[in-house]
Amino acid sequence: MSSDNDEPAAKSAAEESTADQTSYFREVSGSELAEILEAHRRWIETKHRDGERANLQNAILVKANLSGARLSGANLSGAYLSGADLSGARLSGANLSGAYLSGADLSRANLTKASLFRANLTEADLANAELSDADLRVADLRGAIHLTQEQLDTASGDGETQLPGGVDDPSRRCPL
Repeated sequence: MSSDNDEPAAKSAAEESTADQTSYFREVSGSELAEILEAHRRWIETKHRDGERANLQNAILVKANLSGARLSGANLSGAYLSGADLSGARLSGANLSGAYLSGADLSRANLTKASLFRANLTEADLANAELSDADLRVADLRGAIHLTQEQLDTASGDGETQLPGGVDDPSRRCPL
């Protein structure tokens, strides 16, 4: 039976929800990532006159090799970095709020003044990572490995920061 109504059929709530979820995260190819990193390098080296700040917001970078990457000031908010290699990465002042870093290697990474607000760092390796003035409010650090009290003493957290056993709450410091 044909309909006189030429309007498209309405999407079900489940179809709309699925569409919303898939549009939230974005795939980033290896070549696109290389271009973003190169433009960001120029942005840093020219003191923001050339290139552009890396915007990897909501990017899917599972198991990405970002070892030694220069990402100071980059936007990685909401990025999905599960199992990524960020060892030795320069992430000072980067926005990693809401990022999923479970199982990521952040050993020797510079996270000075980085925002890790609401970030998931469960089982992340933080050996010798620099956390001075990093915002760890509401961050989940349960199961993080090689995280020391000395690192936490230089960061800012709150009563909702979830910590692994053996370290004290950084909420005694004033939030940023």
